[in-house]
Amino acid sequence: MIPVLIIGAGPAGLAVAARLLKAGVEFEILEKEEVVASKWRDHYDRLHLHTTKGFSFLPFRHFDKELPMFVSKFQYHDYAKAYAVEMGIKPTFGEYAIFIERKEGDWNVQTNKRQIVARNIVVATGINHDPKYPEWVAESMIPVVHAADYKNPSQFDGERFLIVGFGNSGAEIALDLAEHEKHVWCSIRSEVNVVPLKILGRSTQATGSMLEKFPFGLGDKIGKAIARLAVGNLSKYGLKSSSLAPAQMLREKGRTPMIDLGTVKMIRNGKIKVLGDISHVNEVARFKNGQELKVDHIICATGYNNGLTAMIPGIERTFNQFGQPSLKASGSFDGFYFPGFDNHHLGGILKRIREESALVTDDILVRIAQTPHTT
Repeated sequence: MIPVLIIGAGPAGLAVAARLLKAGVEFEILEKEEVVASKWRDHYDRLHLHTTKGFSFLPFRHFDKELPMFVSKFQYHDYAKAYAVEMGIKPTFGEYAIFIERKEGDWNVQTNKRQIVARNIVVATGINHDPKYPEWVAESMIPVVHAADYKNPSQFDGERFLIVGFGNSGAEIALDLAEHEKHVWCSIRSEVNVVPLKILGRSTQATGSMLEKFPFGLGDKIGKAIARLAVGNLSKYGLKSSSLAPAQMLREKGRTPMIDLGTVKMIRNGKIKVLGDISHVNEVARFKNGQELKVDHIICATGYNNGLTAMIPGIERTFNQFGQPSLKASGSFDGFYFPGFDNHHLGGILKRIREESALVTDDILVRIAQTPHTT
């Protein structure tokens, strides 16, 4: 029996591992791939963090000073690999959990290679686990890929693209294609909040964090006004602005505002066109308003499932209103921790991971002190 098993060596798993090492707690960390932070390695090529490096570092190690304010995915992946080496974190690569169940007060973990018994389980597999597709994909005669598989425009033949979804990934993929002179349409079914990357030289996250401290909803009102002034009225281009302030939408709906890197300019000049919700797709995409569109490729930026329910039977009973687990499970799942699943705080998920890793470590130390085990 080991005191702590960490599943996943992405940012959340690395952050908890570093803190446990500093605290002298024995643990093992599993990673399905052959490198840490593999999701960052596999993201689309043009990706940069939308949070500044001052918000996004892992415990005990800031980014190097010479790196830009918004580091690239390549720079972040290099940082994560160097972090694991510097902190002395040694994952077991090529191993992942398949099934977890209670066994005599501890947790029995079946991996793809063996069985492990652990007192505490830190599930750090992340919210972007299993790509989610619309139902109409099964009948599509047009090639469909998920945003998770998008790297850059050179991987595609053809000139006409339909992007489904207008979160940060969808908007940036649309921008990437438009900048490479592709014909791009975006299917957007919901109201959106669009904010600039920076406001008066400050990152949007820094401004939002400051406004969050204002009393009586004043921060939401100011934030909404700032976003309206910075972005303008986009309704004539087919974008329906949300009635909620950006931070309010994040808190109440669990939806992150779209941080604009140039997509809005492309929409204004007609390089990206906005369409409504899709009803079904066969040889053409058909929309609920009666429009039809023939494209060469469809890219679904339609989110992910967290992949937890097959691995941990019954865990869905603990999910919050956004369909994600709480940081610390309780009741029959006491001893489970889920850092990296709370994407509903201002400042970005990487900042939240740094905070959560401290909370997880402190709680594990209390549990170990209360119920000591020998290995």
